[in-house]
Amino acid sequence: MKNINELSMSIVGKGIGGLTLAYALERAGYNNFKIYEQSKTAKEFAKGSGIILACNAMQIMKKLGLHDEIQRQGHILQRMNITNENLKVLSRANIRPFSELYNVNTVAIHREKLHDIISSKIKSETFLRKRLDKINVEQSQLNMIFEDDTHRQSDIIIGADGLNSKVRNNCFPEVKFRDAGQICWRGIANVEMTKYQHELNEIWGKGKRFGFVKINKHQVYWYALRNKNNTNSSIITIDELNDLYSDFHPDILDIINSTEEETITTRQVLDFKTPVKWHKKGVCLIGDAAHAMTPNLGQGACQAIEDAYILSECLKKYKSDQAFEKFNEIRGNKASWIVERSRMFGKMSQINYTAAIWIRNAIMSVVPSQLAYRDTKKILDIYSL
Repeated sequence: MKNINELSMSIVGKGIGGLTLAYALERAGYNNFKIYEQSKTAKEFAKGSGIILACNAMQIMKKLGLHDEIQRQGHILQRMNITNENLKVLSRANIRPFSELYNVNTVAIHREKLHDIISSKIKSETFLRKRLDKINVEQSQLNMIFEDDTHRQSDIIIGADGLNSKVRNNCFPEVKFRDAGQICWRGIANVEMTKYQHELNEIWGKGKRFGFVKINKHQVYWYALRNKNNTNSSIITIDELNDLYSDFHPDILDIINSTEEETITTRQVLDFKTPVKWHKKGVCLIGDAAHAMTPNLGQGACQAIEDAYILSECLKKYKSDQAFEKFNEIRGNKASWIVERSRMFGKMSQINYTAAIWIRNAIMSVVPSQLAYRDTKKILDIYSL
């Protein structure tokens, strides 16, 4: 196959992974690509949600020259706590040793703000309201057919279109979702929090959780999960959230009540067993399209950022078919391990039986720090080509 500079490329999906890939490619001097996004606005999906960029993602943002701006626009984290319903700490993770090890900070930031920072640097053309339907091969080129019946041809297609990837559905139809049995809500509370500075707190209750973190001087990002209990209902009101978390610390209810109800987003928690191969005949998957994971380790976007940077580096060094092979080789095992680790962690965090909760909480308080450090470092280490 030809060198990357001789090929046209289409990036399907303008989420964090697709944006990071586009910017990394432009910095490498490659501009022969276009971006296709199904949303009406390029950042429609980013509203009402925050994001935590761990040291692995921030190492890449530093390589791309974005670390300082992201840090200025977000909020630096130094600790991550798992607590009981009364905010009594069960397990505390000190992030500062990793910040010193990698010379970057973990940063919590509004997802829309992160989108703006990366998007403002990209010059390549973006087409909005382009929902992919099919991919066909025509005369050795890939032909994308969109739901508005327009056609676009490309030598390479990168599927960065998330959990419900149309690119994946076309090229890897054998991938099947796994239901985690949980519903997740996310929101942004408009509150000037003076407590809980530079820390993420995740509260574990009976079959439910609530996490929150400051993302700037005036806003707190929160997420809430509960077991589905034989119902798929995901629409929720502020009053219902108050009832659901009435047995949690009053500060949790203050956060809930400082949120505009219409901005709360909902999703059913799904993942899938990561396929061994992420590429086929000029098509390559990245991010959730390749390795969707439950939101239990805060690594979904971080792993998409890793994918984007490693793929861009592979494309710089190899012809496209070799680049995809090398990319898959580098990223496959790590991403798959995190998917399964996150799924296991989610099951443990949402135990629904009193005796089991007591045992779980007791275990969490005595987990050896060396074990936690080892696993965290495995997540945060970045492969260097």
